[in-house]
Amino acid sequence: MSYYIKTATHASAYSKFRPTPPQMLVEKIIEFIKEKISEPLATSIDIGCGSGQSTKILSPYFQKVIGIDNNDSQIELAQSQNITKNISYRLGSAENFLVEDASVQLVTACQCAHWFDIYKFYEEVSRVLQPEGVLALYVL
Repeated sequence: MSYYIKTATHASAYSKFRPTPPQMLVEKIIEFIKEKISEPLATSIDIGCGSGQSTKILSPYFQKVIGIDNNDSQIELAQSQNITKNISYRLGSAENFLVEDASVQLVTACQCAHWFDIYKFYEEVSRVLQPEGVLALYVL
């Protein structure tokens, strides 16, 4: 992934103007997962999470949601705005999620896959997804 947001000011502007995914989209993703995996849904990761717009909307459905981004300013802003106990944010990349093998039921990436080394990203998704896990890439 590339670095274009370099300061807290940039991260704040990004957070202010980046839209949140529609609830209906999230509900369709969750409906699809529930056809494959029985509840409770344990872990989801949101790659390229930025300041957390797409991460936050997953929290009602999973016991643990991890937002991952390669930008310090974005992660710091997401952490400072986080009021949800089951969400955490950490530095990582689309090519190295820093989570255990077969530990995730959903991997999401919203409006950022064009920045990824897509072949390495797919390898990493394959490594971390549990059997029947789901990858959801979407743009708004």
